[in-house]
Amino acid sequence: MHRSLPMTCRLQGIDPLNSARRQTITQDLENTLLTTKEAADYIDFEPGTLAVWRSVKRYPLRFIRIGRSIRYRKSDLDEFLKRREFMAE
Repeated sequence: MHRSLPMTCRLQGIDPLNSARRQTITQDLENTLLTTKEAADYIDFEPGTLAVWRSVKRYPLRFIRIGRSIRYRKSDLDEFLKRREFMAE
């Protein structure tokens, strides 16, 4: 701990920057760009399946096209999976 921290933080052993760092790391992971293969591995499908979904617009799965490269945000994949989550009745 740094001596420049407020006394209450030093006494309680709290690092006020720690939660800010944790939030930044979490945001960075959510915004991580994945290749088609990495995205397919992440959601347990084949890369060709994602390619078909893109071309026929089967599902509203967001992707980023940069030239000929395709990338997916991890947060978009998580949202896609969450929208397809159901409970048995």
